[in-house]
Amino acid sequence: MNTEPSAESPLEPAQPAAPAKPKRKFFALKSKFLWISIGFHALLLLVAGYFVVSTIVSRPKPEFKAGPKGPSAPASMEHQIQMTKRQNTMSAPATKRIVTKGANAAIALPDLPSLGQDDSFAPSAMAGMGAPGAAGQMGGGLGGGGEPINFFGLRAKSKSIVFIIDVTGSMVSGKKDSSTWVLLEDKVTESISKLPSNTNFNVVVFGPDSQSFKPNLVPATKTNIDAALSFVKSWSPVRALKGGETKGTAATWDTPRGKRHKGTVPSKAFQLAFRMKPETIMFLSDGDPTVPDKPAAVLTLLQQLQGQITKKVKISVIAYFADSGQAFMRAVAEQNGGEFREISVRSDAETGAKPAL
Repeated sequence: MNTEPSAESPLEPAQPAAPAKPKRKFFALKSKFLWISIGFHALLLLVAGYFVVSTIVSRPKPEFKAGPKGPSAPASMEHQIQMTKRQNTMSAPATKRIVTKGANAAIALPDLPSLGQDDSFAPSAMAGMGAPGAAGQMGGGLGGGGEPINFFGLRAKSKSIVFIIDVTGSMVSGKKDSSTWVLLEDKVTESISKLPSNTNFNVVVFGPDSQSFKPNLVPATKTNIDAALSFVKSWSPVRALKGGETKGTAATWDTPRGKRHKGTVPSKAFQLAFRMKPETIMFLSDGDPTVPDKPAAVLTLLQQLQGQITKKVKISVIAYFADSGQAFMRAVAEQNGGEFREISVRSDAETGAKPAL
């Protein structure tokens, strides 16, 4: 029995397959190609850099050449210098002297602009400007800013004003009565009602004491004007008269209603007005101050009040049918840069104050 296995015996073990070779050759070729590419590009970069640098270095430098000098520049400068010297050495042209001969010779001046004077007032002269009665004079002095304000023919160009009104019993006594007071109220109403809208104002009444319409100046609105006029009427001395009376007596001012009209003490009124710092004060009274005031003391007080402020307040004065005190009231106006007017007859009050002589 043949026990040797045959060549095709299934029991013969299979031969293992040969292992696959790694792809080292492929990666080696790829790496070699990469280094060649990098070297080639680096060489190109060096060549390009050399070319750029050599081009910049070899470029010729720009040359800047000054343009031709303008022949007129030095001449123009010299001309200006010569003209300046000539102006500094030249004298002003001689003015032609105009000589007028004769006693009545006058120089014609251009017309002054119109101030829009109210026709209801007709002052014939302006105190402190020329001789009384001279032609072309204007009523009332102007000062400060704002538009003209007319009070019994006295004019004030002011942005702020205080009216000080005497409401003592003497305003309806002596040669005055209830009709002259009503005329006074009408003129006060007319003046305050025509205040320019850009004006600030106030009203102070005085007798033995003083009372102001408002603590401070207020704008001249219709509401304030109407209220101020009502305030003046509420202090009328006519209210202290008995029914049917047109004048007061000594007994009138001893009554409870008449006591607030007994005495003329303007110092308190001036103090109230100066606290409001107006540009102008219009003061109306009919006589000298009474105890405790004295004329000299009031004038001294006004000097002190003026000395406490930077800009002097102009005080104009109206003597309304005055029984006395004209000298005192004139001194108040003159000492404080204002105008003085005296109303002595009804026609003066109706048409405007006449100049004091």
